[in-house]
Amino acid sequence: MENLWGNLNDVDDFKVAKSILDEQALFIAKMTKNTLYAEVLIDNSYKDEILDTHDKNFFYKLVIRSEYLNHYEFKVLTIKHDLLQYPLEISLPNEIGEDLSKNPDVSDKLTYSPIVDYCLVANSEQEFIDYLGHILKSKNLMQIIKALYKMSDF
Repeated sequence: MENLWGNLNDVDDFKVAKSILDEQALFIAKMTKNTLYAEVLIDNSYKDEILDTHDKNFFYKLVIRSEYLNHYEFKVLTIKHDLLQYPLEISLPNEIGEDLSKNPDVSDKLTYSPIVDYCLVANSEQEFIDYLGHILKSKNLMQIIKALYKMSDF
């Protein structure tokens, strides 16, 4: 019998959203000489509040931590997606969402909800990467990173 599965030769070209965040998380440690670091973690905080038990979504959060400020973390964003990856929801805290609301490249795509603060929806890997670039370069996030870095300077 012939192979009915089709061709999976391009499987290595496919990146899941968590991998993209993991790659970006590595840069913050290099940029701050290991004073700050970022982690991508499963975010279970949404399950109890928003989801019913039948929801099959994955939630990950990107956090920045300091080597010298015990247990403090700043949550940069949370992503939500199903197995297909896209569309993917990016939830942002007020500090970053308010900053992006002034950015003409993303302001018209940004929504606000009192439950999840600010939200963007990426419909493709490239759109996710584009949004992520705006988020990570946002003025307020840069200020937060600088403050964490200086507060960790003992």
